[in-house]
Amino acid sequence: MRFVPKRRIPKNAWLPLLIILITHTATYYVPMILTAGHYHYDLTSALDRAVPFLTISIIPYVLTYPYWYFGFLLSATLENRHFFHVFTATELLHVTTFFIFLFFPTTLVRPEVSADTFFGWLTTLIYTMDQPTNLFPSMHCYASWMLYISVRGQKDIPLWYRRFALIFGIIICLCTQTIKQHYLPDMIVGVALAELYYWAVGKTKLPEKMQAFFSRHPLFKA
Repeated sequence: MRFVPKRRIPKNAWLPLLIILITHTATYYVPMILTAGHYHYDLTSALDRAVPFLTISIIPYVLTYPYWYFGFLLSATLENRHFFHVFTATELLHVTTFFIFLFFPTTLVRPEVSADTFFGWLTTLIYTMDQPTNLFPSMHCYASWMLYISVRGQKDIPLWYRRFALIFGIIICLCTQTIKQHYLPDMIVGVALAELYYWAVGKTKLPEKMQAFFSRHPLFKA
């Protein structure tokens, strides 16, 4: 069954989508620059070391990036107030994570990888591009889990996609462990913060205020 969104992306959602992209990028890169040369904590435990290293995990890890773009675009087609609920929770997550990265920089020691297979080569490439810093909490985990939250319970989204978002979110979380990009606390806290912020924002009027703010100008009216 082909999915055709019931709503186009409204005008007042385009700027928030751009903000999500900018703040997500800034949350990762700015603390990395500001904490360069600072002491970084290694939270690796015996349990983390017991998790197997699987280079095939790099495939869903890399697929996360286009999934994020599609997922947030899809969230913008949903009921307008719900989108701003997701937007507000995501931005609060970014702000919180930014300051955690800034004042509690983390790192880990990654395994040696042979580039003599495709998965090994791709893992080596990602290791080169994605430094072992800014680990706690995992942005891969909380962003992916927030996209599952965004479609959870949304009846105008096909059931198959809601199930896919859940399963793929779990796979992404597990892959951060088996590709040795994160340790267990990163995954657990990332998912927990996504649930906490979405729940907490739902108890406030922030979604309505954000919706009103971005709809104020005629250019952005839904």
